Amino acid sequence: MDKDFRIYSADDPEVQALQRRMPAALFAIGEHLLGRWQDAGLPLHPTANGFALQAPLGEQLRSIAWLYGTDARHMEPRVEVAVDLLSRRGVPAAHLDALRDRLEPYRDGDEEAGLVSVPITSAMSIEDAERLIGALVQFAHALS
Repeated sequence: MDKDFRIYSADDPEVQALQRRMPAALFAIGEHLLGRWQDAGLPLHPTANGFALQAPLGEQLRSIAWLYGTDARHMEPRVEVAVDLLSRRGVPAAHLDALRDRLEPYRDGDEEAGLVSVPITSAMSIEDAERLIGALVQFAHALS
């Protein structure tokens, strides 16, 4: 698999679009999450409302989590992990259970329809963001 992924910076229009969807203090956390993901050698893929955090799964890159800005239905930016989708893609249940456990302190209520949602709020510190992205990076590296 090609390991040369596009590196996004604050000057890229996709990052600026996300910045417009997040309050400045929360964007700093979101930007930190994206930067750490890329520092770990993992790719990002822009979406309509944020970025998909991707990792090699088998022979393909797969989105394993998403960082979204605010929208009409969500007043807070968030990180989402579609655990049911990952399960259908063949991710072992033990990996998914371990990820759920590591995300537990940050989750927004119960898992709905196989989706773990972590709100990015003013209560989240950079240290919290570091632990969150650390859990996701560890999960991504365990898949390869």
